[in-house]
Amino acid sequence: MRLLLFKRKLPNKLTLNMFNEKKTISDDLWNDITNGEIAIKYTDKITNEWICNINYRIHTGQIGLLFVNNLYQRKGLGTEMLTNAIKDICNRSNVSNIWAVTTNNHPYWNNVKINGQKFHSKTPAHPSVTGSGYVLENIRSIFTNKE
Repeated sequence: MRLLLFKRKLPNKLTLNMFNEKKTISDDLWNDITNGEIAIKYTDKITNEWICNINYRIHTGQIGLLFVNNLYQRKGLGTEMLTNAIKDICNRSNVSNIWAVTTNNHPYWNNVKINGQKFHSKTPAHPSVTGSGYVLENIRSIFTNKE
């Protein structure tokens, strides 16, 4: 079902403020950190259809999940969610790297840029895991004087 707000065709650029946001803060049980895990889900304001979501851990910098409904991909929502998550992590912890465990040559992680900076593949993605993934290093310098 297409977004009813846009009767014919979705615009090339969408922003998260066009959708309802539901944010859930829970304990990061993996790292034993109270209120350390954030899950944000975006839905259509009229139909309540799922649009996209992101889950991340504040005190480790891990992006656990990032999904965008196929109809809404390549319109800026994933990058906006990721940028917002990185800013939140920077504001609430002293983490210097953002990372995600995923497959090599992943089409999103291999190409996404945050303020002009790209993630790079790394194995392991983080010292706490064995799997490969992507890392964005020195995140604090990315947002300095660019807001």
